Amino acid sequence: MCLTAGQVSDYKGARMLLDDFSAAKHLLADRGYDADWFRDGLLEKGGGTPCIPSRKNRKRQLSYNKSMYKQRHSTHLLLRNLYRCFCNVLDLTSPDPSCLWRP
Repeated sequence: MCLTAGQVSDYKGARMLLDDFSAAKHLLADRGYDADWFRDGLLEKGGGTPCIPSRKNRKRQLSYNKSMYKQRHSTHLLLRNLYRCFCNVLDLTSPDPSCLWRP
């Protein structure tokens, strides 16, 4: 996992991560990572199949596995809830053990 500042573009973050994709079967990413050099780099490294929807302004829309892409949302929600729980644990005045089940 690589965390970057909020103002860092997705392209810069993707370039930092490209060397670490060697054993992954698939990469789930949002439209911000849709670039030919990134897709080609993943395939060269043997990093698996990119599951990235095309940007709206791309002249030739590329196909992707839509059912697999929907799993990205579930993963995002899980990480968000873990983050909330971690923040609640650090707040010793009001720990909330049910933080993982909050919508």
